[in-house]
Amino acid sequence: MTGRSLWRGRDILSMRGDERQALYGREILLIIQQAMEAFDPLVRIGRQLVETVRCVHPSSSRERAFEEACEALAALRFEDPARIMDAFPCELSGGQLQRCMLSTARLLKPSLIIADEPTSALDVLSGGQVVEEFSRLQTDLHAALILITHDLAVVQRLADRLIVMQRGRIVESGGAEVLVRPSHPYTQYLADTRVALSNRFMRAAGRGGVR
Repeated sequence: MTGRSLWRGRDILSMRGDERQALYGREILLIIQQAMEAFDPLVRIGRQLVETVRCVHPSSSRERAFEEACEALAALRFEDPARIMDAFPCELSGGQLQRCMLSTARLLKPSLIIADEPTSALDVLSGGQVVEEFSRLQTDLHAALILITHDLAVVQRLADRLIVMQRGRIVESGGAEVLVRPSHPYTQYLADTRVALSNRFMRAAGRGGVR
């Protein structure tokens, strides 16, 4: 399979390694699927956030980076940022770790955020909080968001333009109407599957179904 990955008119795939590295964190930020895998389990969260800031902005002092990390965690509605900074990853929940990852976006202020299945490993409540934070990030940072997900509820909440892919190929694209009036069989399958799963859940909860 061939192709190009253009950023501001330049093909990222054809760049030298150091040129790509200069983009990561500064202009393009990746939020990965498994929040626990994003952090070193043997290092406290605070030290990792401080190192992230200083890696991208070497002129920033440790003290200033620490203050900025605390401010970013507070913006993500952590009531006690100092406790989070002092915690090891294993001491935090998946939702808390995902929000710690989102704090790097507030710290680094990228132009593009790529989020890979950001809610798949979270419970409904934690997932809802993360989706709300993504929405706030888009507003506060004026950043573009590429969301890779099977969660159609998240898509409908955050996406302006949808691209449906099957086996690595685009089969349909458009706005929110793509999920309401799909024209491709695979998109129809995804929409029908969501309704079937929702109905099963609603019946199990004794609350009827979704039509």
